[in-house]
Amino acid sequence: MKPASSYIRLNLSNFLRLQGDMTEVEMARTLNVSRTQLWRIKRKNSAVGQEFIMKFKNAFPDEPFEDYFFVESVMLNQHHACVKHIS
Repeated sequence: MKPASSYIRLNLSNFLRLQGDMTEVEMARTLNVSRTQLWRIKRKNSAVGQEFIMKFKNAFPDEPFEDYFFVESVMLNQHHACVKHIS
């Protein structure tokens, strides 16, 4: 079995609550990111990076980090990937 890879991911349900009635474009502007980057992160096509986290905290300074982000550890073996969420 190969060692685990860890990625920071978005807690989508909490993020959508925070987004509320804002459109994707409005939320992307609020975060100062492109709509495409926001779409990729929300759909797990892209891992959350330091720059996105920094922009999130600048836009929402009073929101706790741990309510919106978590570490996803992926263990790879020959047959399939196992996903484990770490709080």
